[in-house]
Amino acid sequence: MYIGGDGVESAEVKESSVALQLGLRKPPDIKVEEYYPTFLNMAKNFMEGNIDTTTYEDTCREMFGVNAYVVFTIDRLVQNIVRQLHAIISEESCYKMIPVHKLC
Repeated sequence: MYIGGDGVESAEVKESSVALQLGLRKPPDIKVEEYYPTFLNMAKNFMEGNIDTTTYEDTCREMFGVNAYVVFTIDRLVQNIVRQLHAIISEESCYKMIPVHKLC
């Protein structure tokens, strides 16, 4: 498999993968040139709760192959940050610590 200097597989390689030739996988519904805008829209919908985790991960795997784990990690990181910020705002003990932290 050839990956260009920028680390991205060429369109020719994506279209002629062994899995497609053996009929183990269907051709992707998304053109390679449209991956980035499609991913941004899909990530936004996932963060808003409009699509489920399985659909998100499967589509990312289809687009990015084995490198999709980076996208899953970023997703979980954002979810954890949002959870921590919610805890800071909603818990009274955390809220009282904000002025103390500002003094440091």
